[in-house]
Amino acid sequence: MVAIPITNDRSAIAARIDYTKTGEVVELNNCSVDNLKAAIIKVLSPPEYRQNAQKLKAEIEQAGGVKTAADIIEAEI
Repeated sequence: MVAIPITNDRSAIAARIDYTKTGEVVELNNCSVDNLKAAIIKVLSPPEYRQNAQKLKAEIEQAGGVKTAADIIEAEI
């Protein structure tokens, strides 16, 4: 996964992607063809990113997945 945070909470999401090592972040002000290409190649090459993404996916599913997340958000609105 390659994140390019643009607005609002996107920086926080990008920080989580970086923290969990599930992808790379390319800041908008540093987003060029070369930088984007390098980030894509970086996440496709080693198995670490895929393994971390699969681990995070399993943790999200174990916590109840999208339905539970939506229920929590709706309860707060």
